[in-house]
Amino acid sequence: MKKAIILICLVVLICNTGYAENYDHNLTFDVFLLYQTIMVSALADDPFITLGAQYERQLADQFSAALRLDYRNLINMEIYMAGIHGRFYPDRERMFFDFMAGYAFLKYDSAGSDSASYFSHLFRLGPKFGWRFDIGNPGGFMLDISFGYYFVLGEIHTDFTPDGFWGNFFAFFYDSIIREFFAGGPQGAISIGYRF
Repeated sequence: MKKAIILICLVVLICNTGYAENYDHNLTFDVFLLYQTIMVSALADDPFITLGAQYERQLADQFSAALRLDYRNLINMEIYMAGIHGRFYPDRERMFFDFMAGYAFLKYDSAGSDSASYFSHLFRLGPKFGWRFDIGNPGGFMLDISFGYYFVLGEIHTDFTPDGFWGNFFAFFYDSIIREFFAGGPQGAISIGYRF
């Protein structure tokens, strides 16, 4: 019995030693959002402000977990997003598959004489895939390229739209813009970061 306990302790110690040597911390910041930039160029002349940062912790050779924060602002819409990511690296280094589940807080300020603010609480989830490249030697600057699709769940408030056909049309259009562009929809990003 004692030998078995000692053997188990040695195995755990050896595994933990090798495991600790593979710990990896990645901090990345978005520098370009492909789909969102194209859509804004087509739909509006107003500046599109987007900020995104992610901290990733390598849990094992092929698995990591990450926390991501995002902020976007366009015309009179603001959205704050937080998400938890799980990543799988089939080649243990470069290519990855990512799944995200998160929360989004949307604020819309209506214009005009009856101006008011409207809020929506949304949930986001979806897959991505991509590649992580070291710039120079591993353990320094890195480039992260990813593509995917995020689904948006929850009610998007459109109480500010008028009644009638055009009001319903605008409500549908606004809902689609939020779900398929502002908070979710196709994802394509180039991020730069640092591994330590």
